[in-house]
Amino acid sequence: MRFGLEASDPIEVFVTEFNLDAALAVEAGIDPEKHQGKVEGFLEGGAAVDFKPGEFKARQIGLTITSPKYTIWESDELMPALAFATDSAIMVKSGTGGPETVTALPAGMAASQLTWAPDGKQLAWTTAATELGQSGGLVYLADLTTGNVGSWECGGCQISFIGNKLLSEWNTLDGEDAGFAWYRLGETEPSTMHLENPEILHQGQTDEEALEVARNYCGTGGCSTMDLYGGAANSGDSLMGIRWNDCRTKVFRVNSRLQVSALTVANLGYDSVVEPGPDGRWLMSAWNSGGCEGVGEQAQLELAEVTKNGQLSTAPVPSGYQSWEACYLWYDEKKTPHAVVAPAIDDGDIWADEEPCVQQPPRKFRTLMKQGNSWKETSDSVLLRRTRGDWSAELHAGGRLTAENPKQEQRMHISERVRTFAWSQGAK
Repeated sequence: MRFGLEASDPIEVFVTEFNLDAALAVEAGIDPEKHQGKVEGFLEGGAAVDFKPGEFKARQIGLTITSPKYTIWESDELMPALAFATDSAIMVKSGTGGPETVTALPAGMAASQLTWAPDGKQLAWTTAATELGQSGGLVYLADLTTGNVGSWECGGCQISFIGNKLLSEWNTLDGEDAGFAWYRLGETEPSTMHLENPEILHQGQTDEEALEVARNYCGTGGCSTMDLYGGAANSGDSLMGIRWNDCRTKVFRVNSRLQVSALTVANLGYDSVVEPGPDGRWLMSAWNSGGCEGVGEQAQLELAEVTKNGQLSTAPVPSGYQSWEACYLWYDEKKTPHAVVAPAIDDGDIWADEEPCVQQPPRKFRTLMKQGNSWKETSDSVLLRRTRGDWSAELHAGGRLTAENPKQEQRMHISERVRTFAWSQGAK
């Protein structure tokens, strides 16, 4: 339902409920001296009304709708673009419009690491097999302005937008000298993207120490010792790490110009989950193997916070969850850290991907909350919570996705059967 009106005096829009003797009048103040852009009205039933100056000159317009409840918000109060992955598709919803399909997902694959480019024009994600014994993870990139979607093989890769470039570590044995893999639409293979100041990576470490670290971590076969941690691009920086002398990981910030600066040293692994938080903090999942002598042994789950100044703090995880894997990390409205974990799985097939977070039902997940100096299990049903300005979205156990803006008293159901979501920080 759409109509236009003259941008003159403040107007009244009368809304009447069909077949009921009731009316609700609301006012929209439109200043004719200023460019208003667009004001949209929301009906609780889901219909939308666009007010655009200059089409009709009537000061009063009657509407017949199915709900008497009606609210008007300015354009900058509308819901920002929200991308989400269901069991079968990648979707985007923004403003008053309904969800739009970006692309369907292949059968037997689940999306993760859903992330936006800073300009809001590109969207990326990875896929992993939903059944044990399957493999074939891919990296996807979609251009939302053209509708083009590309994909590349890269099982288990962590992705991140650095600037508006989609990067991952190389899924090869070339080591860190290869830099990052750069994915571009129209290219069948990724190209190489190097850091601007790679010399900073090994400051304080001799060549012999670096070689010894590689032997401890990779054995004699060789492997990549540089990891990129996905899901953090919305903070403005991303994180990367290299193996350090004590077999922990030296963590660096990477800015949009591919310049790195040292942040901290932590027990991060290639599959660590990293989530940006309030006040420049980072929440991380890690694996503590007890130093170099424990590499290759059963590591224990560790949850850590890092301040923007690089101060690292860890707290004990309940003993029953030390072998579990972190699937989601998030902060609540009180800035309290949460972690959603799933039990580890092993089907005995070394060639197949084992993905506890997508190969097990959410009913097996457990939520931990940091209380003081330790993590405790909670009964919270939220799997993931993220904010964008005054808006927050929550993914609930069972796959229900909701969004709300308490300041504007807006709350809406987005979709069912959702696995993950991400807010855009730019304009589509």
